[in-house]
Amino acid sequence: MMQLDFTWEAQIPMIRQEEREIGYAEGKDKGKIEGKIEGKLEELIRLIQTKVIRGKTLAQIAEELEDTEDAIRLVYEAVQEYGVDCPADEICDKILNVVN
Repeated sequence: MMQLDFTWEAQIPMIRQEEREIGYAEGKDKGKIEGKIEGKLEELIRLIQTKVIRGKTLAQIAEELEDTEDAIRLVYEAVQEYGVDCPADEICDKILNVVN
């Protein structure tokens, strides 16, 4: 008959493995959420860039996007600062660095 070893020394590797799996799952979930946020932000940046190219003001853009000026101000100002030719992913990174 096989004897099971439940000593502390035998449990440590099992506990570490469980903790790694939990950490991996949490990191994966966090990465998915961050990716979705970045994707939505990049899309908003592209929309605002297009509207700025067409000569729209902050108020006009907010109205067209059915949002408030305060809600899009940070993105609008970033587009103004870095230019409409700057890739959306670069502006996104700069915005996220300021926010974090």
